[in-house]
Amino acid sequence: MNKNNLSELDYIEISQPSSPDLRENVHNILRDSTNYSAAVTRLDNGTGVYEIVLKGKLKKSNIV
Repeated sequence: MNKNNLSELDYIEISQPSSPDLRENVHNILRDSTNYSAAVTRLDNGTGVYEIVLKGKLKKSNIV
C-alpha cells in the first residue's frame, strides 16, 4: 500500500475470500501501520467460523 490513497483500504472488502490478493493486502496494511490490534468478535466452535476486527493507524508517509 506504499503511499497510496486511503481508498485502497476498500480493496479488502472486494477481494475474493481466501485469495492471495486479500492475504497480501492485509499484510501490506499491517506493514504500513505504526500500530495495530485485533479482536475476535465471533467464534463458532462447531464450524470453526470466526470474525476478527483489525484496528490500526497508518504511517503518515503512507497517507496521500
